[in-house]
Amino acid sequence: MIYFHGTTDFRLDGKSAVTLGKFDGVHRGHQKLMLKILDKKHEGLLSTVFAINGREKYLILTREEQRELLENMGADVLIDCPFVPEIYTMTPEEFVQGILINRLHAAYIAVGTDFHFGHNRAGSAQFLKENEERFGFQVDIVEKEKYRGREISSTYIREILETADMETAVTLVPAWECRPLIWHQPRKSFCRPMVYIFPMSWRREIFTMDLPMSAISRPSTENSGALKRILMRQT
Repeated sequence: MIYFHGTTDFRLDGKSAVTLGKFDGVHRGHQKLMLKILDKKHEGLLSTVFAINGREKYLILTREEQRELLENMGADVLIDCPFVPEIYTMTPEEFVQGILINRLHAAYIAVGTDFHFGHNRAGSAQFLKENEERFGFQVDIVEKEKYRGREISSTYIREILETADMETAVTLVPAWECRPLIWHQPRKSFCRPMVYIFPMSWRREIFTMDLPMSAISRPSTENSGALKRILMRQT
C-alpha cells in the first residue's frame, strides 16, 4: 500500500476510486465506504482513502493501527492528510480541482451523507453529487450504517469505550477482534471466557496508570471496576 503521512505533497500516477473522511476507528460505517471503492478495483482504479485527522490525542486508533487495518482491507493508497490551512482554507471548487482531480485523478468517489469539506465546511456530499458531470467523476453518497437504531460514528464508539462495553465495541468495529487481547475474564467455570480487546491507543493510556498488569489481564470484581473507571476518564 502506498502511504502518505504528514504531508500535502501527494500525487497519484493513475486514476482512483476515493473515499474521504476521518476513518478514526475504521468502524462498520467506514468499512461500508471501503467496500464501495474496493469494488472499483476491477475497473483498474486505485482504491484510495483520503483521511483528514486532527490532533492525535483525539484519535480512537493509533495511526499505525489505522494504516494496518486499511491495508489489510485491501486499500491501495492511504493519504493521512494533515489538517493545515493549505487544506482547510480551500473553497469546495479549489479542493475538488486541486486535490481530487489534479492530484488523485478521481474517477469515482464514495462519501457518507454527512461529509463536508472546504473552508467553513462549505462543500458537501450533495455538492459533489450535483457536479458529477461538471467534474467528470461518479459519486455515491452512502447511507450511514446503524446499530440498534443509532448511526455508527466515532462519537458512538467513544461512548461505548467509556462504558467499557467491549462486546458492543467489537460488534461496531469487527477489525478489533484481531487486536492483542489484554482482558480475559471467565464468567463461570462452565461458561466460555469473555474476551475484551482494546485498541492500542487506549492500552497505552491504561498502562500509564497505577493499575497492575494482572488487573488488566485477569481483573477481579474490585480491579475490574477500577479499570472501568479508568476507561470512563478517557477523553
